[in-house]
Amino acid sequence: MGSGYQKEYFDKLKDTIVLPNGEAFNLEKESKIINPHKMDFHTTNGKTFTKFKVIPKHKEPKRHVDEGKPILACSSYMKAYPNWQNGQNDIFHEKEPQYPFYSLPFHGESYYRQNFTEEQ
Repeated sequence: MGSGYQKEYFDKLKDTIVLPNGEAFNLEKESKIINPHKMDFHTTNGKTFTKFKVIPKHKEPKRHVDEGKPILACSSYMKAYPNWQNGQNDIFHEKEPQYPFYSLPFHGESYYRQNFTEEQ
C-alpha cells in the first residue's frame, strides 16, 4: 500500500531513508549530517540598521536686543479697574466707628390707616 505521492514521484523518493517498523527516529544516533549547508545567522535588520553615534550640532543662543518700541503703558483693564491698593494710602478706617442714628417720626398717611376699622 502506498500514497499517491509515492506513486507519482517514485524516482525522487529513491534517496529517502525508510526506517524498519518499530524503530523510531533518534537524532542522537544519527551520524549523518542532516543539513550540509552553513547557516546564515545575519538578519536584514542587523545589516541594514548599523549602530552609529549621533553628534548634536551646537547652536549659539541668540541674545535678546531691546529695540525700545513705543507702547502705551496702560491697558483697558488698568483703565477700567484702577489699583486702589486696598485703601492703604488715602482711606482712614476707625477701629470703632460711630454711625449717626436718625429717628424721624412718620407724618404721612397710608392707605391702611385710612381704611382700617377695628372690626377687621
